[in-house]
Amino acid sequence: MAKHFSEHFKSLEGAQKLRVIGMHFSKGNIKVPFYLFNMNSATDCPSLHNERCQALGNCYAIRPENFRPAVLPYRRRQEVIWKHSSPEEIAEALMIVHGRRRVDAEKVLRWSESGDFRGPRDIVKMATLSEVLISEGWASYGYTSRTDLDLLPLLKKKVYVNVSNQDGDWKSKGANEFTLVKKPSGDNFVCKGDCRICSVCHKARGKTIEVIEH
Repeated sequence: MAKHFSEHFKSLEGAQKLRVIGMHFSKGNIKVPFYLFNMNSATDCPSLHNERCQALGNCYAIRPENFRPAVLPYRRRQEVIWKHSSPEEIAEALMIVHGRRRVDAEKVLRWSESGDFRGPRDIVKMATLSEVLISEGWASYGYTSRTDLDLLPLLKKKVYVNVSNQDGDWKSKGANEFTLVKKPSGDNFVCKGDCRICSVCHKARGKTIEVIEH
Protein backbone atom coordinates (compact mmCIF):
# COMPACT_ATOMS: atom_id res chain seq x y z
CA MET A 1 0.00 0.00 0.00
CA ALA A 2 2.78 2.48 0.92
CA LYS A 3 4.62 1.68 -2.31
CA HIS A 4 1.45 2.25 -4.33
CA PHE A 5 0.85 5.62 -2.65
CA SER A 6 4.47 6.62 -3.20
CA GLU A 7 4.26 5.91 -6.93
CA HIS A 8 0.93 7.76 -7.18
CA PHE A 9 2.13 10.79 -5.20
CA LYS A 10 5.32 11.18 -7.21
CA SER A 11 3.20 11.43 -10.37
CA LEU A 12 1.22 14.41 -9.07
CA GLU A 13 1.87 18.04 -9.91
CA GLY A 14 0.47 21.47 -9.12
CA ALA A 15 -2.95 21.77 -7.50
CA GLN A 16 -3.43 18.02 -7.33
CA LYS A 17 -0.23 17.58 -5.37
CA LEU A 18 -1.11 20.42 -2.99
CA ARG A 19 -4.54 18.91 -2.41
CA VAL A 20 -3.08 15.54 -1.39
CA ILE A 21 -0.50 17.20 0.86
CA GLY A 22 -3.29 19.20 2.48
CA MET A 23 -5.23 16.03 3.22
CA HIS A 24 -2.35 14.87 5.42
CA PHE A 25 -2.33 17.70 7.92
CA SER A 26 -4.12 16.63 11.08
CA LYS A 27 -5.90 19.28 13.11
CA GLY A 28 -4.88 17.54 16.32
CA ASN A 29 -7.31 16.67 19.07
CA ILE A 30 -9.00 18.52 21.93
CA LYS A 31 -5.74 18.79 23.86
CA VAL A 32 -3.57 19.70 20.85
CA PRO A 33 -5.51 22.29 18.83
CA PHE A 34 -2.82 22.83 16.19
CA TYR A 35 -1.94 21.52 12.75
CA LEU A 36 0.17 18.37 12.92
CA PHE A 37 2.56 16.89 10.42
CA ASN A 38 4.95 13.96 10.82
CA MET A 39 8.12 13.12 8.93
CA ASN A 40 7.65 9.44 9.79
CA SER A 41 5.74 7.14 12.10
CA ALA A 42 6.53 6.13 15.67
CA THR A 43 6.99 2.54 14.47
CA ASP A 44 9.73 3.71 12.09
CA CYS A 45 11.12 6.42 14.39
CA PRO A 46 14.91 6.84 14.07
CA SER A 47 15.17 7.71 17.76
CA LEU A 48 13.43 4.49 18.70
CA HIS A 49 15.94 2.43 16.80
CA ASN A 50 19.03 4.37 17.92
CA GLU A 51 17.77 4.27 21.53
CA ARG A 52 18.16 8.00 22.14
CA CYS A 53 14.59 8.64 23.27
CA GLN A 54 13.71 8.57 26.98
CA ALA A 55 10.32 7.00 26.27
CA LEU A 56 11.57 3.86 24.52
CA GLY A 57 9.23 1.49 26.29
CA ASN A 58 6.43 3.97 26.87
CA CYS A 59 6.00 5.98 23.67
CA TYR A 60 2.51 7.46 23.54
CA ALA A 61 2.81 8.02 19.79
CA ILE A 62 3.21 4.33 19.02
CA ARG A 63 0.07 3.26 20.87
CA PRO A 64 -2.48 4.37 18.24
CA GLU A 65 -0.32 2.78 15.54
CA ASN A 66 -0.72 -0.56 17.33
CA PHE A 67 -4.44 -0.30 18.11
CA ARG A 68 -5.96 1.86 15.36
CA PRO A 69 -5.40 0.26 11.94
CA ALA A 70 -5.58 3.51 9.93
CA VAL A 71 -2.94 5.43 11.89
CA LEU A 72 0.28 3.72 10.79
CA PRO A 73 -0.55 3.81 7.04
CA TYR A 74 -1.54 7.49 7.40
CA ARG A 75 1.77 8.41 9.03
CA ARG A 76 3.69 6.41 6.46
CA ARG A 77 1.93 8.40 3.74
CA GLN A 78 3.05 11.56 5.56
CA GLU A 79 6.61 10.25 5.30
CA VAL A 80 6.21 9.79 1.54
CA ILE A 81 4.89 13.35 1.26
CA TRP A 82 7.76 14.68 3.36
CA LYS A 83 10.35 12.95 1.19
CA HIS A 84 8.86 13.94 -2.16
CA SER A 85 7.69 17.53 -1.57
CA SER A 86 9.58 20.77 -1.26
CA PRO A 87 9.32 22.85 1.93
CA GLU A 88 7.54 25.52 -0.09
CA GLU A 89 4.92 23.06 -1.36
CA ILE A 90 4.20 21.80 2.14
CA ALA A 91 3.90 25.34 3.50
CA GLU A 92 1.61 26.40 0.65
CA ALA A 93 -0.64 23.36 1.14
CA LEU A 94 -0.93 24.09 4.86
CA MET A 95 -1.85 27.72 4.28
CA ILE A 96 -4.50 26.67 1.74
CA VAL A 97 -6.01 24.27 4.29
CA HIS A 98 -5.99 26.97 6.93
CA GLY A 99 -7.57 29.51 4.60
CA ARG A 100 -10.49 27.19 3.88
CA ARG A 101 -11.40 26.58 7.52
CA ARG A 102 -14.73 28.09 8.54
CA VAL A 103 -13.74 28.56 12.17
CA ASP A 104 -10.77 30.32 13.67
CA ALA A 105 -7.71 28.14 14.12
CA GLU A 106 -4.32 29.04 15.50
CA LYS A 107 -1.57 29.41 12.93
CA VAL A 108 0.70 26.87 14.60
CA LEU A 109 2.43 23.87 13.04
CA ARG A 110 3.50 21.08 15.36
CA TRP A 111 5.90 18.64 13.72
CA SER A 112 6.86 15.18 14.93
CA GLU A 113 3.87 14.15 16.95
CA SER A 114 5.42 10.84 15.96
CA GLY A 115 8.82 10.01 14.52
CA ASP A 116 11.95 12.16 14.31
CA PHE A 117 14.62 13.57 12.04
CA ARG A 118 16.51 10.99 10.01
CA GLY A 119 19.50 13.22 9.42
CA PRO A 120 20.79 16.76 8.75
CA ARG A 121 18.79 17.13 5.52
CA ASP A 122 15.53 16.73 7.43
CA ILE A 123 16.59 19.43 9.86
CA VAL A 124 17.50 21.89 7.10
CA LYS A 125 14.27 21.08 5.26
CA MET A 126 12.15 21.66 8.37
CA ALA A 127 14.02 24.91 9.02
CA THR A 128 13.17 26.09 5.50
CA LEU A 129 9.52 25.06 5.83
CA SER A 130 9.30 26.84 9.17
CA GLU A 131 10.96 29.97 7.78
CA VAL A 132 8.24 30.23 5.12
CA LEU A 133 5.49 29.78 7.71
CA ILE A 134 7.04 32.19 10.22
CA SER A 135 7.28 34.86 7.50
CA GLU A 136 3.48 34.46 7.16
CA GLY A 137 2.79 34.88 10.87
CA TRP A 138 2.85 31.21 11.90
CA ALA A 139 4.67 29.51 14.76
CA SER A 140 6.55 26.25 14.21
CA TYR A 141 7.49 23.85 16.97
CA GLY A 142 8.20 20.20 17.55
CA TYR A 143 10.03 17.51 19.44
CA THR A 144 13.23 15.59 18.83
CA SER A 145 15.63 13.21 20.50
CA ARG A 146 18.26 13.79 17.81
CA THR A 147 20.60 15.79 20.00
CA ASP A 148 23.42 14.05 18.14
CA LEU A 149 22.55 16.22 15.12
CA ASP A 150 23.04 19.96 14.66
CA LEU A 151 19.76 21.65 15.64
CA LEU A 152 21.06 25.18 15.07
CA PRO A 153 19.47 25.54 11.59
CA LEU A 154 16.09 25.32 13.36
CA LEU A 155 16.96 27.54 16.30
CA LYS A 156 18.44 30.21 14.03
CA LYS A 157 15.12 30.39 12.14
CA LYS A 158 13.20 31.02 15.41
CA VAL A 159 11.70 27.54 15.45
CA TYR A 160 10.72 26.27 18.90
CA VAL A 161 12.64 23.06 19.51
CA ASN A 162 11.88 20.70 22.38
CA VAL A 163 14.54 18.06 22.98
CA SER A 164 13.79 14.81 24.76
CA ASN A 165 17.10 14.13 26.47
CA GLN A 166 19.90 16.00 28.23
CA ASP A 167 22.65 15.40 25.68
CA GLY A 168 24.40 18.21 23.87
CA ASP A 169 23.48 21.16 26.13
CA TRP A 170 20.89 22.36 23.62
CA LYS A 171 18.99 24.19 26.35
CA SER A 172 21.75 26.81 26.54
CA LYS A 173 21.29 27.36 22.80
CA GLY A 174 17.56 28.05 23.09
CA ALA A 175 15.89 24.65 23.00
CA ASN A 176 13.58 23.44 25.74
CA GLU A 177 14.64 20.26 27.50
CA PHE A 178 12.02 17.62 28.28
CA THR A 179 12.70 15.09 31.00
CA LEU A 180 10.51 12.16 32.06
CA VAL A 181 9.88 11.95 35.81
CA LYS A 182 7.74 9.79 38.07
CA LYS A 183 6.82 12.81 40.17
CA PRO A 184 7.62 16.55 39.94
CA SER A 185 10.93 17.67 41.43
CA GLY A 186 9.53 21.07 42.38
CA ASP A 187 12.40 22.77 40.54
CA ASN A 188 11.04 22.93 36.99
CA PHE A 189 7.96 23.61 34.93
CA VAL A 190 5.67 20.57 34.71
CA CYS A 191 3.91 19.72 31.44
CA LYS A 192 0.16 20.25 31.81
CA GLY A 193 -0.67 17.71 29.12
CA ASP A 194 -3.18 20.09 27.54
CA CYS A 195 -2.07 22.58 24.88
CA ARG A 196 -5.34 24.52 25.21
CA ILE A 197 -4.17 25.94 28.54
CA CYS A 198 -0.40 26.02 28.02
CA SER A 199 1.85 27.44 25.31
CA VAL A 200 5.32 26.81 26.76
CA CYS A 201 6.36 24.41 23.96
CA HIS A 202 5.83 27.01 21.25
CA LYS A 203 6.40 30.27 23.10
CA ALA A 204 9.28 29.64 25.53
CA ARG A 205 12.96 28.90 25.08
CA GLY A 206 15.64 27.42 27.29
CA LYS A 207 13.33 25.85 29.85
CA THR A 208 13.48 22.45 31.54
CA ILE A 209 10.07 20.83 31.33
CA GLU A 210 9.19 17.78 33.39
CA VAL A 211 6.76 15.24 31.93
CA ILE A 212 5.06 12.87 34.36
CA GLU A 213 5.32 9.25 33.19
CA HIS A 214 1.96 7.63 32.62
